[in-house]
Amino acid sequence: MLAALLILIIISTGAMWLYHCHGRTFERNPKDSQ
Repeated sequence: MLAALLILIIISTGAMWLYHCHGRTFERNPKDSQ
């Protein structure tokens, strides 16, 4: 349970970081964000 929560936090943080750094790239290429 705790491990799953930790993984979820890591994924959420990673996704936010990727969006912050490469958000424009994803907006230009919707296929990459899928």
